[in-house]
Amino acid sequence: MLCLGELARILSTCAHLLLSGDDHDYCEYIHPPYSYSPVERSSPVREVTVKSFSIAMGIKRPGFHLLSLHPPTVTSSKNMLDAPCLLPNQSGDHKVGAEP
Repeated sequence: MLCLGELARILSTCAHLLLSGDDHDYCEYIHPPYSYSPVERSSPVREVTVKSFSIAMGIKRPGFHLLSLHPPTVTSSKNMLDAPCLLPNQSGDHKVGAEP
C-alpha cells in the first residue's frame, strides 16, 4: 500500500484505479472518499496490489494483472476492465513421465 503522503496526492486527482506491486501476494483495497484541499473526491478509489510474477521465495502460484482500457461507448461509460491472472502451481509437484 502507498504511504499517506503519496496517497493524499493521488487521491486529490481524478484517479479511478491505483496499481501497486508486491513481492508475494495479490491484494485489493477500496479507499473511501477523502476530502483534500482544493479537490474533494465523492467516490471511492480502488487500489490493486499486483501479485509477483517471480517463482522465487517460495511463491507457488505466480501471477500478473490483466488490464483492458477502451474508449467509453454510447451504451456504457465503463472504459476499464481488470482481473488477476494466476499461473500454474510452480512447486515442482508435477509428475514427470507416464504412469505404467
